[in-house]
Amino acid sequence: MQRFETLDAWLAWLETLHPTEIELGLDRVARVARALQLDSLMIARATPDNKKYPKIITVAGTNGKGSFVAATEQLLRGQGARVGAYTSPHLLRYNERIRIAGNNASDEEIIIAFKKIEAARADISLTYFEFGTLAAFLIFLQSDLDFWLLEVGMGGRLDAVNVLHPDIAVITSIALDHQAWLGNTREEIAIEKAGIVRDGATVIVADKNPPANLRERLPNSTLYLGEAFDAARNEHNLIFRWRGGELTVNRCDLPLASVAAALQAGALLGINCSAANTATQIENLKLCGRLQTIQLPNGNSLLLDVAHNPAATALLAKNISRKKPCPPISAIVAMMADKDIFAALKPLVSPISSWYLLPLKNNPRAAEPIVIADCLERLGVSEKNIKIITDLGEVPEMNAPIVNNSENLLVAFGSFYTIEQVLRYINQG
Repeated sequence: MQRFETLDAWLAWLETLHPTEIELGLDRVARVARALQLDSLMIARATPDNKKYPKIITVAGTNGKGSFVAATEQLLRGQGARVGAYTSPHLLRYNERIRIAGNNASDEEIIIAFKKIEAARADISLTYFEFGTLAAFLIFLQSDLDFWLLEVGMGGRLDAVNVLHPDIAVITSIALDHQAWLGNTREEIAIEKAGIVRDGATVIVADKNPPANLRERLPNSTLYLGEAFDAARNEHNLIFRWRGGELTVNRCDLPLASVAAALQAGALLGINCSAANTATQIENLKLCGRLQTIQLPNGNSLLLDVAHNPAATALLAKNISRKKPCPPISAIVAMMADKDIFAALKPLVSPISSWYLLPLKNNPRAAEPIVIADCLERLGVSEKNIKIITDLGEVPEMNAPIVNNSENLLVAFGSFYTIEQVLRYINQG
């Protein structure tokens, strides 16, 4: 079935295809996966015939998944391995979700995969995310890869990514988010994350304080942050330790727990993570929209982070503090209405003095700026320090020349959509 010839047309159609944006469950996607002959990757891969299978590393977690994938991808590719990475959501282009050997999948590759899925699914309904997940699997399958890095979209147990059997299962963190689907406590959410663990898989947990019920569900051989591996910051540098080695680096711009887990996973996969070039790789790690600093044309610094839940904004606040910026610090924020906006803003009220509330264009899920303003006022922010804007051109810290050579820090956060809008504004420049 032909359907469409452009990726934009396919994506627009996929958004209308399923009655709900999110429908957790593996039955439908598993049936289509079998029709696409992905059966061999859906079970533990014993290889008596010496057939080459890729190693699959699946990562779940409330925060830090994308950083783990980016760090692990860099480590593996640095050793000459061919790596596929599937992440979500994207910031600017859908193609960012599927990377092969460091390059985004082309429109043509994704369209071919979509056509195969459409032909195979018959009358089985799939969500936008499930279609994309199966497309990534098909593209990876034809790309002769050594490793597949798969980021769970939400939860773990019933997420489409979990249709495949991982060799290594990683849980980066457990915090409150997506409670309507995953549960209202860390203990309930832990059950969903633990669902990615299968018999025979090696398990890595990068949450330093996991709920007790998570430990009860995981094998005794599980590798935990603070026990089997760790990251420590001293006055001059950072020290990562894992079973069998350690590494000292001068800096790291991604969350340390995720990078520590990547080094532990890399060591398990046969990488010499103590090699001299590994420190350079870690120091050069960047991920768009994750603790990302951009120098604006006017000389100010812009810190971009997709943080949208209390645990993520607390980490962002620590990062701001560590930078020791000259006050005042300003922020651009927009968030989704279904998030705990009050709790997410709370860690940032102390370091940030001026707030610009950005409406998200054509996004029915977005919270109205007045709702965010109300939360800030209840947190003690003066009304005179809150401004609802209609366009980023109204933010002087982004556009006006700096005064008296005094460089200021501007922070943008709240959702992937917030960072997308800021990046598009900068790029149109």
